[in-house]
Amino acid sequence: MTSFKTTQLINPLIRAISEAGYSKPTEIQAKAIPVILSGKDILAMAPVGSGTASAFVLPLLQLLKKNAPEHRKIRSLIVAPNFQAVSKVERIFKHCDKYSSVSVQAIHEHNRNKNSTVLRERADVLIISADMLPMTNQGALVELSKVEILIFYKTNELLSITAKDKLKNLFRLIPQNTQKLFFGNDAQEDIRKLSVNFQKMPVEINVEVEVGKLEDIIQSVCFVETRDKTELLFSLYNEITIGSFVIFTDTKYGANKLLKDLKTNGISSAVILSDVPRSERSSILEDFEKRLIKVLITTDIASRDFKINGNYNVVHYELPVISQSYVSRIEKMQKRGKSGNSYLFCTADEHDGLKKIEKLIGYSIDK
Repeated sequence: MTSFKTTQLINPLIRAISEAGYSKPTEIQAKAIPVILSGKDILAMAPVGSGTASAFVLPLLQLLKKNAPEHRKIRSLIVAPNFQAVSKVERIFKHCDKYSSVSVQAIHEHNRNKNSTVLRERADVLIISADMLPMTNQGALVELSKVEILIFYKTNELLSITAKDKLKNLFRLIPQNTQKLFFGNDAQEDIRKLSVNFQKMPVEINVEVEVGKLEDIIQSVCFVETRDKTELLFSLYNEITIGSFVIFTDTKYGANKLLKDLKTNGISSAVILSDVPRSERSSILEDFEKRLIKVLITTDIASRDFKINGNYNVVHYELPVISQSYVSRIEKMQKRGKSGNSYLFCTADEHDGLKKIEKLIGYSIDK
């Protein structure tokens, strides 16, 4: 059986993760940790829930512990797509950093006074969300001239929500010999371009997605023009009288626009996004389960933080950027022991994405 000892981690780190309840590494951890410790760049793809964050947190702690520089500047920068991802990485550091002296700071909100205070403190590692990247521009608060390791966490999501110029600007502010680690879910073309432009002979690691049988779910593809999506959704809503709908969009803007269209047409609906307060979210979910709200609109990122009871239908209003997201949306329904239908809206320029999804699940979806 593979153990953390085979990953070349030092005993204090192994002790910390053992006390946190982890006895053996996941596949991505077993493959990535030794490579990171060797100082090489990495382009790693692994499904959600495979332990990706720990795969870079553990070796990062070991590398930073090796040499304690005299300067007080940031030694490692971790860029995550949103508040939830930043918080997750921060929690993992707390679990793993029990027996080391590496200092970690996180910034994920627009509070300049608070962030100024944070950045005046000694920090080996800075975890920052994508929307805070302007703070790393010239003349801002963050000094990156001594960064030894740069990590992009959930790179697919980063590239989908962040202006490319913001990411590229980071590479102008860090030393050329900085070790660069890119972790994502799917090695799409934009990630490979980023790797080609900014990484040095990266080691590629791929962990295959395990797709179970999507039982009890009737799946359909609906070919539609973008301008006709809302009308198609209204038709589905009127035809399917039993059950409610959970609709996935790619962006907050798209979710809010769709919510407005639904309410204008008299359909009881609500939206749950990442910035919705927990109390409001609980109230919305309770009303949805009671069928007081018939349509719930959300995104892949926001939906990770809540569970839904009761039968409902899934509408992929926009074809997911990451193929695994299609599976995750349906599996989430199945894990609750519920059933429903899945409707995938596909425009003319999304056929390649549809083929990727069908390749992932191993069969063609009914057209």
